[in-house]
Amino acid sequence: MKSSSTAKGLIVSDLLQYGAQIDFKDENDKTALMIACIEGHDNVVKILLEHNADVQAANKQGHTALMAASCKRHSVIVSNLLQHGAQINFKDENNNTALMLACIAGHDNVVKILLEHNADVQAATKQGHTALMAASFKGHSVIVSDLLQHGAQIDVKDEDGKTALLLACIEGHDNVVKILLEHNADLHAANKQGKTALLIASFKGHSVIVSNLLQHGAQIDVKDEDDITALMIACIEGHDNVVKILLEHNADVHAASKEGHTALMLATLNQHSIIVNDLLQHGAEIDMKDNDGQTALMHSCHHGDADIVKMLLLSNASVNMQSLNGFTALMEASSLGHIGFVCLLLQNKADVNIRGTNGETSLSLAKSQGHHKVVELLIKHGAEEGSYSCSGTDVASSPGNVFTTPDINETQTAKGAAAGSSDESESEDLVSIEESLSISLTSHRNVDLQIEAVFRKIDERMSKMLEKFKNSQINLNMPVNININRPGYVAMRDIIIHGSPEDERAHGGSDDEPTEAGTAEQESDSH
Repeated sequence: MKSSSTAKGLIVSDLLQYGAQIDFKDENDKTALMIACIEGHDNVVKILLEHNADVQAANKQGHTALMAASCKRHSVIVSNLLQHGAQINFKDENNNTALMLACIAGHDNVVKILLEHNADVQAATKQGHTALMAASFKGHSVIVSDLLQHGAQIDVKDEDGKTALLLACIEGHDNVVKILLEHNADLHAANKQGKTALLIASFKGHSVIVSNLLQHGAQIDVKDEDDITALMIACIEGHDNVVKILLEHNADVHAASKEGHTALMLATLNQHSIIVNDLLQHGAEIDMKDNDGQTALMHSCHHGDADIVKMLLLSNASVNMQSLNGFTALMEASSLGHIGFVCLLLQNKADVNIRGTNGETSLSLAKSQGHHKVVELLIKHGAEEGSYSCSGTDVASSPGNVFTTPDINETQTAKGAAAGSSDESESEDLVSIEESLSISLTSHRNVDLQIEAVFRKIDERMSKMLEKFKNSQINLNMPVNININRPGYVAMRDIIIHGSPEDERAHGGSDDEPTEAGTAEQESDSH
């Protein structure tokens, strides 16, 4: 019984004898020879070549029969095509050659044949990738060795500045890295972002490669374009094994990035507690500050990792250091409502009354965000209630601080349930509500986040109040005794009921024209 390939060969022979066009192309510009090469039909390829099939015909992607056979590990066909004059270094639309395609696919037998026929080992794609880069990236160590033995340039870079070594480090191919290092690959070659093989291997967490690179003399504290070292990048990614290796090789624990972040800060920011512990054991300075004046403890209190906060406090981190905006770790924790951290900081003698550059305190920040349990705890530990300040504006001392008055929703729910209440009493209730909403705000562009939170709470409470009184006879435009003429200040009540001065100006109003409520308030003040 004849094999399938032999049978197909006989059929092809018959078709050719009856005048079949040997180089006819299908809709993708494939010829019979290309298809036979793809499928690995040795006998069919042999017959077609004997009938002078065009070995250089290419499909729409520029692939020839030789490229097709090289991709598919059909070494016998590759040899046959070369014997019939196939151009070995012909390039497709991306400048790939048969050798590159065989290297990508990992067909070492095909690569050997192509190298024996003097394939160009230095040819590169449009992106600058060579056969050695392709084999290194794919982890084909046998092919890498063969290419190097045939003179492949080891430190050529692609358009992004990557070498074969960098590509092998990206993918974690230990054996390929070892071969490249034995052939003296440049350890300190860097891509366009300034990342060396060590930085890349550390970023990817390839600990075996990191050790190998260090043993071959890689510079441990080299920095990329952002001043990031291998230690920092391993701390960011949480590769504790890599961090241990780098620390054992005396990596600089105090090196800082362009933002001023140290390895300890980066491990803290990314909540890698094991790494934080290792860094502290290797002498990392605990109170170093970044460009914003923040310490590792401040970052930890902001991002919320209990183990790290405890670890830093046990290592005697300073609890009262201030950032450039005057914030302490306690202020960070208070503003975010991290009551557990607040407790820990207070136990470690954090000062509750330190002020930020705009007058903020831990208490004011907790109040502005509605963290009532934190507020109670701070007051219990001596926070000064009368000094609540936000962005330089004394909010708490005003009669209507929303955080020191009875809950508006609860008050109005109780009063709204009483049938037959007089217009006068309802008006008095509204006045008290309006007073509780009368917060003055400096009209600068950069409004504090804390004040924005107050706005949101006021909007919510005002909406609920208006809903409850929508059927009442209350005069919602009743003036309150607020001095809106104080330079740089506007009344919150006017913003809520009448819109902002900016809104008025948008509708054609004059900058100097007072609102109706404002006129009434001026008259009230004059009396």
